[in-house]
Amino acid sequence: MKLGYQTAKDAENFLHLLYMDDLKLYGKSEIETQSLTNTVWVFSTDISMQFGMGKCATLSIKRGKITTCDGIEMPNRQLIKYNQNEDYKYLGILQLDNIKHGEVKTIVRREYTNRVRKILKSK
Repeated sequence: MKLGYQTAKDAENFLHLLYMDDLKLYGKSEIETQSLTNTVWVFSTDISMQFGMGKCATLSIKRGKITTCDGIEMPNRQLIKYNQNEDYKYLGILQLDNIKHGEVKTIVRREYTNRVRKILKSK
């Protein structure tokens, strides 16, 4: 069985995106995503690393539309909640089912303006 998500018919499957301590898992179904999450849980426990449950969320997308799901139950019986219409940051970029370009531009513009004002006010 090939795990992961495939973006095109002839493309390779991918299971995750990992950068430092940020991890996104991709599965074709809720059961597959549950399996991938359990694997990460077991590995994290084996190396005495804590799972950041406060930062975890799940999102189910079918045929390009966000759908509801029950969330993912962890081996310790905690539930990773379903993230409906809540933007989140991955590597500092606001995302949901796509990158929120408009919101990112607004935030960057506001931050840039604030920093320029601080520089102009300094002596």
